[in-house]
Amino acid sequence: ALEPKDWPQAPVLLRPTPGSGTRVKAIRFCNSQEPLWVPGSHLSWSERLARHWGKPCEEQPHFACCECCAALPVNNGNEEPGHALVIDFESELFEGSFLLRLRFAEGTTPEPYDDNKGYFKGVNRRYQAIFRGRFKKSIPFTEMVTGFKCDRKFGKLPAKWVLRSGLKVISFFAPQLDAKLEGEKPHSLTPLGSTPQSIAVDDPDEVDELEGARAEPTEDHRSLLGRSSDAPTSLQRAKVRKKAFDKLFVQQSSEPRADTSKVYTFEFLQHLFNFQTFSVELGNMLGSVELEEILDGQPLQIMAAAGDEPLWSFDVWHECLWQQAKAHEEQRCRKQ
Repeated sequence: ALEPKDWPQAPVLLRPTPGSGTRVKAIRFCNSQEPLWVPGSHLSWSERLARHWGKPCEEQPHFACCECCAALPVNNGNEEPGHALVIDFESELFEGSFLLRLRFAEGTTPEPYDDNKGYFKGVNRRYQAIFRGRFKKSIPFTEMVTGFKCDRKFGKLPAKWVLRSGLKVISFFAPQLDAKLEGEKPHSLTPLGSTPQSIAVDDPDEVDELEGARAEPTEDHRSLLGRSSDAPTSLQRAKVRKKAFDKLFVQQSSEPRADTSKVYTFEFLQHLFNFQTFSVELGNMLGSVELEEILDGQPLQIMAAAGDEPLWSFDVWHECLWQQAKAHEEQRCRKQ
């Protein structure tokens, strides 16, 4: 296992979820199709980046460089135009690209992170994830969800009133939330068709730059539901799409279906998770909830699935989880 001292962007680490079937094909700059890194490369992506900047870089361990377990880049929004790092990947159901930005992350810019410039300047969000690609099968969107599924039960949960109140906060933004935090396999799932801040459907030759500003489409043919809203802002148009799709989700409608000839772009934004302190910020009344004892050595997932089959699945680790994860793994090995 790759210890936190060897993580290229400690205190956080991004990698594909083991056993999910998510396979990394390449890491590249968003304005280039030329890979910066491919599985099995002699140099890691962070070493190649240092060379690109003309900076010295200590050689790093290379036992985490296969397509299913590689340490992956987390952007911070300070990157020069065209130089955000994109992860090309595929699964059995989806093939595309993934761009992740976390506020305060380090390692994708030659200078330390500056909160007074770049993507996160002047906004309260801490997270942006963009997935773009094509579906390999035509699947009803009402069968697709996003969120997380844990392999084992949580550790020490907050007081029940905090849990209930926290779920109410999240349910305000995601009315179709399916969450079970107690039990052997906790999960929190919401519809893929209504959760993203924006969804665009395009012909392959009409997509824009992945790192550019995203917006809910104004054109019917680019809308997930085949009809766009005439609301003046992207946020208002997204609200119309979310409400309309949630009705279809409840009905388990067979439409809309994924069109395998189109390219879909999903943008996810959130402000609740603080990945540097690894906590959830639930406002003045509920305060901050630390995740270390709750997750008990399990990472946070960035996942979407059709039924039990992942479209994509990536894990965000924090160094505070390492000792608990190691202890659980040793216990599991002793039982075998």
